[in-house]
Amino acid sequence: MKWVTLDEAITQKLQVRGTPVPQEIDLPADIKKLPAEIPIPPHFDKAGFIPSPSCQWYALIGDRFLILECEEEPSVSLGKRVFIHTSYLEYQEKSGDWTVLLDLSGLPSSIHVTRPNFIMSRVVKPQYVVFRPDPAGWNAAVYNATSHHEAEELMKFLNQDKANDSCFIGPPEPEGCWSAIQKDNGQEHVLCTYPTRSTAISVACDISSRRPLATLLVKDRLNTSKEQYVVSQGRVTKQIRS
Repeated sequence: MKWVTLDEAITQKLQVRGTPVPQEIDLPADIKKLPAEIPIPPHFDKAGFIPSPSCQWYALIGDRFLILECEEEPSVSLGKRVFIHTSYLEYQEKSGDWTVLLDLSGLPSSIHVTRPNFIMSRVVKPQYVVFRPDPAGWNAAVYNATSHHEAEELMKFLNQDKANDSCFIGPPEPEGCWSAIQKDNGQEHVLCTYPTRSTAISVACDISSRRPLATLLVKDRLNTSKEQYVVSQGRVTKQIRS
């Protein structure tokens, strides 16, 4: 692994590319220890990939260029994780998009590559999904796989780390129009909307953690799914089937 400065990355015309966006990998990390493990200082970006001011580092791993990013001022929701932005490489078309983790094994030890929170894939209609139960009360989608075999190969990698013992393979999440809704004086206010349940629940937990008195309801406004989730103080407190 070779760390480079932003100026060096620009001079060498190093970029992350995607179809249509670069691959993103969300990894747990010890943010306090991370800077000491990287030999160059971070670049501070007010408008990075994540929706808040961030610290960015740049690196080359063989043919792979990547941007490592974390919040400049860690929040409750993002403060214990880093985001890797990189291009999809040709070999991943055969081995699976999750195999980017093999390239990332040389990252600093404060980044837990074997415990991914999320690995972006190019699969539009997944057949199987690898899930991780979230302590806040729902199953978070880690990876959308093209086949059961691909999902099993990722599980073999994850099973090397006991922290992944609760991960499992399941069917795709129900698609819909999943919204986090807050009621105020009898009026419903839609705070966010996503096509997948776990994303809407995750964002609702983040919102409610910053609004201690708020109780939110996550539901599919298309009524494709009858499941609803009550979210309060950063976690799912009740699941309802209407």
